[in-house]
Amino acid sequence: MSVPCKFLVLVCAGIFAAAAVRAGETTDGKAVTTATEEAPEYKNWIELGIGGVITSGDRAQFEQEHRLPGDQPYGGIQDLHFEGPLGKDGLFSVDGHAIWDTNDYDIQVQLSKPKLGYIKAGFTEFRSWYDGNGGFFPHNDVFFPPPIPEMHIDRGDAWVELGLRVPDWPEITIRYEHEFRQGQKDSTSWGDTNLTGLAVNPTRKIIPSFRDIDETRDIFSFEASKTIGNTDVLLGMRYEHNENDDALNMERGAGQLPPVVPPPMPSSI
Repeated sequence: MSVPCKFLVLVCAGIFAAAAVRAGETTDGKAVTTATEEAPEYKNWIELGIGGVITSGDRAQFEQEHRLPGDQPYGGIQDLHFEGPLGKDGLFSVDGHAIWDTNDYDIQVQLSKPKLGYIKAGFTEFRSWYDGNGGFFPHNDVFFPPPIPEMHIDRGDAWVELGLRVPDWPEITIRYEHEFRQGQKDSTSWGDTNLTGLAVNPTRKIIPSFRDIDETRDIFSFEASKTIGNTDVLLGMRYEHNENDDALNMERGAGQLPPVVPPPMPSSI
């Protein structure tokens, strides 16, 4: 904005301020009370955002250190809230955020009714990045590039919960939850090679390795509580089932030729 425009805005603001002061005065200089309008209270909102990073150098190391994707845009809904009546006294609400390309998601939906109960469900997911590079042997500048330079693991949780809140009844809560962890990450259990240029004990472990991660967990829980006089009675149950299908990917003797095996000798008769 140029200087004349700034001056014009200040002048207009001064005129409107003076007009507001005069509106509260009468011709004889006596002040009168005027009704002021209250600002409306907003119950629903949404905030959007977008960003990006340009890297120079080791992009995988940047992503691991800063927990952001390199050389690509990301963005979406930073914050969201919506609520509205349902029936006479019911309430429906949605809260969450969703950022693409960082896999940062969190949403919760709830339906509640006083003196009856509620049902709510949600989903959460976030991503962690890993650098797949291995070791470097400076004696003869030996370096083996990783099979997957930029790795990541997505961790998430999906759940649903029902609650019964009827007066004079036990409070009952039923919940089901599904957790997961999937992707690849680097491993410090490196593979070996003897292509180091050393005459004695040439084998060194500098070959990058990585792990395939595929893990799930299912949880079911039940709770019931009731207050009888001065005593709280609580009954609970929890069932959990895990499945892990992980694997370590390691290369042994990288770059080496297979050992020479002499041909079999002809059998004598």
